Amino acid sequence: MFTKEKMPIKQIRAASSIGIEVPKRNATASQRRHLTTSQDAGVSLTKSNNLPTRSLTSARPSSSGIAMRQRSIQDRSYYATLLRTRIRALRLEMERLNNEKTKHELQVPSRTALEQTAEPLALEIRQLESTLMDYNFLLNKCSNNNINLVELREEWQKLKENNDQQSKMLDDLFEEKKNVEKQLKNAEEKLNMEKQRSETTFKNMENTFAKKYEAAEMKKLQLNEIIKEKENILNQLHFKQTPSNHKHVIEKCEKLIQVENIREQLRDEVKNYNAPDQQKESLLRTIKHGKKELQTIEKQITRIKNRIEKVEKEIGTKNELSDNEEMNFQSAEYFNNVDEEEKKITDERLIRMNISKFRTQIQQLCQEMEKYGNVDQLYENVENKKKELIAKKELLQNHLNKNYNQLNVVQQNISNVEEKLNQNDKYKQLINYERQLWEIENNIQKSKQAIADAEANQNINIIKDELIITLNMLIQFFQFKKLHHRKINIYTYSNSELLTVVVNVDL
Repeated sequence: MFTKEKMPIKQIRAASSIGIEVPKRNATASQRRHLTTSQDAGVSLTKSNNLPTRSLTSARPSSSGIAMRQRSIQDRSYYATLLRTRIRALRLEMERLNNEKTKHELQVPSRTALEQTAEPLALEIRQLESTLMDYNFLLNKCSNNNINLVELREEWQKLKENNDQQSKMLDDLFEEKKNVEKQLKNAEEKLNMEKQRSETTFKNMENTFAKKYEAAEMKKLQLNEIIKEKENILNQLHFKQTPSNHKHVIEKCEKLIQVENIREQLRDEVKNYNAPDQQKESLLRTIKHGKKELQTIEKQITRIKNRIEKVEKEIGTKNELSDNEEMNFQSAEYFNNVDEEEKKITDERLIRMNISKFRTQIQQLCQEMEKYGNVDQLYENVENKKKELIAKKELLQNHLNKNYNQLNVVQQNISNVEEKLNQNDKYKQLINYERQLWEIENNIQKSKQAIADAEANQNINIIKDELIITLNMLIQFFQFKKLHHRKINIYTYSNSELLTVVVNVDL
């Protein structure tokens, strides 16, 4: 708002030259407001027409060379218009930013949905890229090696079969691992139980028995150390005496590998069945070659048998020596000979097993040759078997569904019964009574063992008194608590005669 100040003449002229109306001296407040709005419009027009800015004006004559007193005049309307334009620009920027903010807020949920849809699409793209790589590989292979589609399909089927077999093998190994882990856990639990029982028996033993037990354990440790030393000596002797056996084993393994390669070649030839006459001739050749190899192996077996018989005769003629040291030295040689004989026997068994396998394989190959003569019948039989298997599969699936439903019903009933039993106090009491019975039976077994040990040491009277006390405690316990009708046989020795005490308890 303008104050009632007198404007100088030069300022009035400058305002009128720009196009701003100057208020008169006797103008009202409304006229002054109208003039301020018109001044704002004029300033905006000057800014749009790129008029020169004017912050300060000098009020002194231009031509006179005499220095006069300067006077600065401040144009308030000019600065007010500048502030208003800046405020308008800031408001426009604020509105633009608010619009962008609203657009961004609207786009956020759509982006999340797009990201969710983009993830499966990316997976599909990767899968398609892998398939495209496979197709490109096949195309390159076909173009470079001139391979037909039939051969490619056969290779694909072979690879698929190998992959299926390997996956089955992995599944079987995983199941075996689980079973082995379960068995190990059960064995560890049993060991812990036995350790606890042994500790309890050791604590309940007398001083004399405890000392004897400790002495026996010390002897056991010493004997184990001696056995380990002797085993090391035996292993050293084995390494010295068995290079020739290793050579024989390696030669036989090489022969087995050759025979297995021949078998695989025969299978490949049977699969690539084109000319039956040629294949029959090749099979006959391989069978003859296999028979020759079998004859050579049988000769080797007879030689090994003769050697084993000679060694057994030599072992039978040997006599036992009296001194322990001589027995130890001879036992090393004896064990070496026995190990050699066992290895020879195992080699014979392996050779026999291989011979039987080769014979069965030859018979199977002959049967397969006969079968492949009638390919049409085989194809019909395979289709019939497929149909039968599909029907059996459907029946088994129906049975499985029925059994699953029955199982679910039974499990629900069992869970309900268990909940009722857990809520029942009598059931809890029965469990506690059974635990107490188990402890009593363990005490009875301990007493039996103590009797057997005491018979050797002639301390029967002390154990008799302990047994009588335990029997009285048992009778009092069973009179107080009624349990299942059960017979507990307690054996005691009195004057080298066996007495049986039967405790009948009614539940």
